[in-house]
Amino acid sequence: MKKSSSRSNTSSPASRTWRTIEQKGGRKAVTDLGRKRKRKAYLKAVSAFLVVIFIISAVGFGVYFLKTKWTGINLTGTSEPIRVIHFETDGVLSREWFANAVPIARGTKLMDLDIHRMKDELESLGQIKDTIVSRQFPDELKVAIKERVPVLRARFSTAKGSKPEERLISREGVVYKGMEYAKVKLEQLPYLGGVRFSSGPEGIDPVEGLPVLNRLLTLSRTRYPDIYDDWKVVSFQKPDQYPGVGTMLITVKSRNVKEIVFSPPSFEWQLAELERIIEHSRRRGIRVIKKIDLSLGDQVVVQDFPDLRYKRTN
Repeated sequence: MKKSSSRSNTSSPASRTWRTIEQKGGRKAVTDLGRKRKRKAYLKAVSAFLVVIFIISAVGFGVYFLKTKWTGINLTGTSEPIRVIHFETDGVLSREWFANAVPIARGTKLMDLDIHRMKDELESLGQIKDTIVSRQFPDELKVAIKERVPVLRARFSTAKGSKPEERLISREGVVYKGMEYAKVKLEQLPYLGGVRFSSGPEGIDPVEGLPVLNRLLTLSRTRYPDIYDDWKVVSFQKPDQYPGVGTMLITVKSRNVKEIVFSPPSFEWQLAELERIIEHSRRRGIRVIKKIDLSLGDQVVVQDFPDLRYKRTN
């Protein structure tokens, strides 16, 4: 009897615990609350992913927009018709020249002006080396230009059979048509001779070798102005263009010396010797010398003056 009672107590509902219940859910939610929590976590993950994608896209677009459209952004206020134009230059061009070269219609709004195009148009003129065009809101435009410095003149025909025209050559070798220069200033510049000019897609090609030649011109103009003022034509021969020439030869034709020959790099010494020879000739009453060759290193040869042939002295 006792044995039968024991079995009856074990199988009764009151004696069962959660351990005796068969578990079939595994990792899946078995209740509505579990499924709801899982959906919520999934939506949070998707939302976070979309936010990250949005931020990356916004940053990328912002960088691209600022690089390509920055000049079109008005950060300081509304754009109004241009009231003031500030024009600055380190050269000879005037405000009147700028007003004629780049006409701006009255009533043009500051933001409607294509400053990039204006910069390109100005720099297409050979005389202008660099240009900065900027807006100053709400109604002011600023234009600052840097001009090339001419060191030589040249005369040549731009087309076959056409009348020779005068051009200027900068210290970098850029050939351009000068504007607004005083006539007396241009007359002080020697002519460049013995050079064949060639044309390219952007006009006349720059002359190679001018930086070296400019050293001689600058030293002569600043330290020996009396000698420089007599120079009329300057030409040069480069070793790569003339077989048999071991170094760059620069030939100058002047009023009192028909031919002066220089060679780099000892321009300082050569100019000092040139001054001494000219002074010596004047003391002897001779105003014109046929040739002075300063390109021979340790010697100077003076034609018409055999007694002035000597070795270089430091």
